[in-house]
Amino acid sequence: MHPARLHALAALASLEAAQATLTQYARHARQAALSGADDLGTVQAWRPATERQAPRALPANPLLDAIVLQVDRVANPLLERARRTADTLAWIAGAVLGDDYRTRADPLAQLRAVVPALQTSTCETMTRWLVEQDRLVRQAAGIGDDLQLWPGVACPGCDNVVLALQMSGPAEDRVVVCTESCPCAGEACGCGMPDRAVGVAHIWQLTDLRARLARGE
Repeated sequence: MHPARLHALAALASLEAAQATLTQYARHARQAALSGADDLGTVQAWRPATERQAPRALPANPLLDAIVLQVDRVANPLLERARRTADTLAWIAGAVLGDDYRTRADPLAQLRAVVPALQTSTCETMTRWLVEQDRLVRQAAGIGDDLQLWPGVACPGCDNVVLALQMSGPAEDRVVVCTESCPCAGEACGCGMPDRAVGVAHIWQLTDLRARLARGE
């Protein structure tokens, strides 16, 4: 597979994992914020039973009004980032898929399905957008990147020991990248990528690279 397509699939997998973590954190943050309003129930319990049965007839209560207003205005930056990224993903999917984009389906899944048929230039543009969203999501959630260093193995492209395995996505589809993003030199490059492409950062499917290393190449 062309390296531009591998980069696109890797970016989709990384962002999907990051977005899932962010969404989970956002839900926990919302629950924690709402639990901070437990005293609201206590204050309401102080009211006479007759008043609780007819709250609309109650006179204004500045304390209760302030508590309710605070709960309604609790800021959740994690949820806001998740929503913004979801909107951006919908925009990307709409731009790439055009009339084939389904608004009620997962944009990540739709993009993943069409990557093999996309022009490599489209993949490269899409990857830049996805990588930026991945960075923003991980920054908001306070999580690191999706890479695990592969010690003791030199990059076939630059010969530096800087390879890393991407941990997201199905195990059979995982990729290895050079963390220095060394570019391929094309057909003359010794990187061993099945499809060499000038200027594209080196990336290998894990199965291909392991086979190459096993052959001593």
